[in-house]
Amino acid sequence: MKSKAGYKLDPIHKPLLRKKSIDEEEDEKDFRMVSRKFLDLFPNWAALAKGFFCTSKMRGKAWCLVFMTCVLVLAQVLIVVGFSFAQRDYNTALQKKDQDGFYRGIFYFIVLILFACPVFTLGKYVEGYVSLVWREWMTARYLTDYFRSRNYYHLKNFVEIDNPDQRITEDVKNFVGTSVEIITMLVKATAYIGAFTGVLFSISYNLVIFLLLYSTLGTVIAVWGFGKQLMELKQTALAREATFRFSLVRVRENAESVAFYNGSDR
Repeated sequence: MKSKAGYKLDPIHKPLLRKKSIDEEEDEKDFRMVSRKFLDLFPNWAALAKGFFCTSKMRGKAWCLVFMTCVLVLAQVLIVVGFSFAQRDYNTALQKKDQDGFYRGIFYFIVLILFACPVFTLGKYVEGYVSLVWREWMTARYLTDYFRSRNYYHLKNFVEIDNPDQRITEDVKNFVGTSVEIITMLVKATAYIGAFTGVLFSISYNLVIFLLLYSTLGTVIAVWGFGKQLMELKQTALAREATFRFSLVRVRENAESVAFYNGSDR
């Protein structure tokens, strides 16, 4: 048996050239599809977010709110790091039976709590305000497009676009809320990594490597192993909930006719 290069292969190597089974081909096909969707995720997100942050009249306010959110997130990370050092100091003082050091650590802890309460509260408020402003702009834009040139009527001919009312309300809310949450989480995670990596290096170099490998492996398993199934289930659940709500609205609008024809018994 000859290979493409022209040299002969021993019979012992022939089993290595077996064809892939149907299950292996399906798994490889699913992996490529999920990979393609994952790689297309950021360009699609950027296309939706570009209007609010780059071309709208509110782009200045939007960037100011994003900057304020990032500053508050960094302040929260610094406070958490301060908590860890304060806790270390008073635990060390307890072990050494150092009364002055213990009360000093408690004092620092109380001061940090006084700073943490307004900072964390303001951070949540600004995140919610960003989501509200962004959602208000996107909803107004999609409503304008929905009613322009009778698009609400022409969409009835597109079966793949189901429940446009669901997409304008719930999908916009989920998109904005998830985007703000992910951006905040990325900034916070990056700051945490930068703040605590030095502390972990001082404890153990091998521990840092293990934690990086563990977090990377867990992320890969979560994204590639469960991402596709969860996205499909979520999409199906949202479509069915939207259809159910629309049916209830139709019943309420036509309550007299339903009652006259005994439609509730069917």
